Amino acid sequence: MKRGAAHGMALLGAALVVGCTNDFGDLFHDGAGLAGGSGGGDPAAAGPGAVGSGSAGAGAAGPGTGGSAVALVGCDDGEREAYRDIAAEPNIAGCSGDFQLWGLEGKICRDVVGDDGGPGYGCQMDDLCADDWHVCRSAAEVMEHTSSDACPGDVPPGMFFATRQSMTDGHCTTNGKDDVVGCGELGEVIKTEHECSPLNRYLTLEICDSPDGDSWDCGDASARGADVLEGETFVITSPEGGGVLCCPDP
Repeated sequence: MKRGAAHGMALLGAALVVGCTNDFGDLFHDGAGLAGGSGGGDPAAAGPGAVGSGSAGAGAAGPGTGGSAVALVGCDDGEREAYRDIAAEPNIAGCSGDFQLWGLEGKICRDVVGDDGGPGYGCQMDDLCADDWHVCRSAAEVMEHTSSDACPGDVPPGMFFATRQSMTDGHCTTNGKDDVVGCGELGEVIKTEHECSPLNRYLTLEICDSPDGDSWDCGDASARGADVLEGETFVITSPEGGGVLCCPDP
């Protein structure tokens, strides 16, 4: 059984309770539990904590922040743009949005960010993920959390969802800094020899500078010909270009 399977079962059960939808943007952002069991009470009365707590009756245990709608989705704005079927893929989410700071892990923005939230001014990549989720750190972590062992088949055209995985000398490594590796319909196609499975695309400076990649900034174009390390500098300036893949915290 993959790491995080128990967490995935809790997510799956809660997703089934709420109808297997990918979009909870109109529900509570955080702090309120989802109704569960047969109690039939007001969802708001369930309060914080596990899914189905409070007057709504007993229900499935929730992940992370206590089973809130956003915690089930995995995206800070309550909607997935890739891996949209929560019942099929409870442990990974493609979250669109922009961020301007690359670097340390963790959330620093207090407002909701994402294509259905606010702009990512002064935010970093983990801010696109829900509380208790983070940008997937590697190809191996994506493999651990996907049920399909593959990139999502529902990525909109022209979008790319980044991870913290990068390359060294054309191979995905744990300490790579070259190129931005992830899943999507934008970027160079990953080949078997890149050893990045299940990730399928990567961004280079040239792609980020092209019209197709104008939502992404992968470094200073004046540094062309030098050792540009896209994996250390990339940001996304528009959610139209995609976003990040988010995995739940251990």
